[in-house]
Amino acid sequence: MDIKLSDVRPFVRYAQQLDITQGSLFCGQRAYDNRLFYVYSGNAVIRIEQNEYVLARGDLLLWRSGLIYDLKASGSKVTMLGINFDFLWDNHELSMPIPPGKSEFDERKILENVHFEDTDVFDAPLCLRGFYTAEEALLSILDEYRRSRILSAEICSSYARALLLCLARAYTAGERDKKKCPDEILRYISEHCAEIGRNEDLGAVFGYHPNYLSYLVNSQTGLSLHKYILKCRVMHAINLLQTTDMPVSKIAETVGFADCNHFLKCFKKITGRTTKEFR
Repeated sequence: MDIKLSDVRPFVRYAQQLDITQGSLFCGQRAYDNRLFYVYSGNAVIRIEQNEYVLARGDLLLWRSGLIYDLKASGSKVTMLGINFDFLWDNHELSMPIPPGKSEFDERKILENVHFEDTDVFDAPLCLRGFYTAEEALLSILDEYRRSRILSAEICSSYARALLLCLARAYTAGERDKKKCPDEILRYISEHCAEIGRNEDLGAVFGYHPNYLSYLVNSQTGLSLHKYILKCRVMHAINLLQTTDMPVSKIAETVGFADCNHFLKCFKKITGRTTKEFR
């Protein structure tokens, strides 16, 4: 089945915290649904087919169903957070954990066979180092799964969807630029957009050529540096429109526009609405 990232509505079939002492676990097994593991503490080694992944605190590994894998602690103990999941909700009626197979594995029983049209992020095992942002989502999924309250499955799905999309974004950004755009750059632009004049001045703050800085911003946001600055200014303007009685001309000046008419045109182009509609 061909799907897009926007189609993802995962079903979390099982969530667990694994405390593994020195030794191996899940030796030579193959799963009928997908697997995602995150190292919460300690160190682990996971082998998938012929590839070995040495994982430390904050590392995350995801792989598709049907692949041979085994897992072991690298040291005295490792604690991992893990989920068994489908990318789609279609088989949610199969709500209980499905035991993995070894020699008796039947490929015909793999629960889903999806192909993403707009990314290759999940085509092969995905390993992200120091992906600490996954921790909160996985702990929330684990809590909901254990409590099994009303709508827990749907809430787990929401957390898992956000996590999978964040994984795809992190992977895509890494492929576009291995150095990645530091979050500090985007944060700085957002906080100082009203003060930013020439791109050369901004580049000097971070020691980058303005063209390269624009490339980095585009790799993370899909916008040129100029358009990203304008968007930040407009978002600040929306806040001022809704929280103050400041005149529009003063707001334009406050967020960095020298000309009010230019501000109004940019505002309408970016938001699709007029400033009056936010008051």
